[in-house]
Amino acid sequence: MVKIVLLLFCTLLPLYAKEFFTQEYIQRYLNDANPYYYSLKTHYYITQQKEQISRSAFDTRLQAVYEEKSYPLSSAHYSEASFVKPLYNGMELGLQYRDAQGVQEYSNIKTGKDGEMAVSLKLPVISILTNRSTNAVNYELSQLQTKVSNAKTGADITLLYKKVSINYFELLYSHELFLLTQELFNKAKKRLLFIEKEVTLGNRASIELLDVKSQVITREQKLLEARNIFLQSKNNFIKYLNLTQKEFDDKYQLPKIQPLKETLFSYQKYRDLAKRQRQEFQKIEYEKKKINEQQKGILLEQYPEFDIKLLGVHDIAYKKDGYKLSANFNFPLERNSYKGKKELFSRKKLRFNALQTILMNDINTDIDNLLNAIKMMQQKSNLSQQEIYLRQQLENAENIKYKEGLSNLVFINQRESRLLESQQKRLQALLKTHIYYLELMYVTGDYTEGLK
Repeated sequence: MVKIVLLLFCTLLPLYAKEFFTQEYIQRYLNDANPYYYSLKTHYYITQQKEQISRSAFDTRLQAVYEEKSYPLSSAHYSEASFVKPLYNGMELGLQYRDAQGVQEYSNIKTGKDGEMAVSLKLPVISILTNRSTNAVNYELSQLQTKVSNAKTGADITLLYKKVSINYFELLYSHELFLLTQELFNKAKKRLLFIEKEVTLGNRASIELLDVKSQVITREQKLLEARNIFLQSKNNFIKYLNLTQKEFDDKYQLPKIQPLKETLFSYQKYRDLAKRQRQEFQKIEYEKKKINEQQKGILLEQYPEFDIKLLGVHDIAYKKDGYKLSANFNFPLERNSYKGKKELFSRKKLRFNALQTILMNDINTDIDNLLNAIKMMQQKSNLSQQEIYLRQQLENAENIKYKEGLSNLVFINQRESRLLESQQKRLQALLKTHIYYLELMYVTGDYTEGLK
């Protein structure tokens, strides 16, 4: 007796050791190890690195030059080492050592035998007055682009989660439909055993046996079709988890599809959630901020380019000081670049305002339609449940009549097929309820936080 109990325990243990794979488990597999997730996240990672690249405009630069010249009529030596530090407002600080001996090829610089030290300061006057430089604008734009990319990536990942979740509920639906089809097939096999016994006893005509065998074959074909649909649904789902079918089957079992448990809120509450949580709104807001920065940046083109450079030197051997003052002025009189960019950015801002309005209008319409669809499907599910109960009673009564010889295989098949139709209608209503709810959560951005 003990051996039998142990044998049963060992047989049933693997079944109970498996976890039910619920919808919440999907998020466990949406991470950087998942290629579907990572391919979306990579765009954000790349933009982060581009931001770091734009920061390099403010890197301290070490520069070095060495020249040794020996021509027939002249010779010269030139060496230079310098540090240059660009600042946020466009200024540049420089510290330099140079040694120039002989006749230089491109300048008349000449130093004492020990060279000279120099300190330089570049002053872009307009940038300093506006506290804005081209490098600063580019860096701020790259920061905003990272935020745009993050919002877009969040929207793409949310869309992926919705798609995988829909596949999950389609899998539950096909699994339960397969089990119901299997149950219908088992009823036919059970009836076959009954008729074989009845024919052997002479209580039924042998033609009834042929009818039942034909019914078994027909239902087996339907079972094979249902099994194939179920396996396809499983493969379509688990590929997004980056798992093999064996890995999934060894660890998980599928639960039954359940009625929606979440409480529906008002139209206005979902509308407010969407305005606060939809990543697309955040993306548009960052795009508008980018335009604001670009508009500030083109203000530099409104004024002339006017740079002043100061250079102070100290000759080490002669212990004397000197200086150099230079100025650079550049101003396009027509200012076509400035005028064109100014109009371009104004148009872009108007476009994003329009996109924001369109998005909100679409969201309002979708919320209203989805709330109505969910409520309708819940009602259909409840009615289908009542229909299942009635048709189950009719099938049971027909089976009793059949065993007593008061009915035939045609009526039995009709009752069983109609029961399956009612069960399938309920499953379809449950499936559509969950799909509509997933769409509602996507429209309102309500599961975005859990995916970051």
